[in-house]
Amino acid sequence: MALTRIGWGYYVAFASPNGSEFGCRLLIFPETNVLTLEEINSKFGDAVAVHLQENEADLDTISGDRKPDVDF
Repeated sequence: MALTRIGWGYYVAFASPNGSEFGCRLLIFPETNVLTLEEINSKFGDAVAVHLQENEADLDTISGDRKPDVDF
């Protein structure tokens, strides 16, 4: 019944809230796709007990091993 009264406007009435919600999600929520759990905690303001970059550097200096630079 509503479709016959307003025609294509019925589509716009349902599409516009979905589009605005999508835009709000892009602006408000941070992207966490490729982050570690520690990095996600820091984005949300939680305390981070382990900083991975610092620990990797410490392991390299302790063991004396250097990772070879390989270009593919």
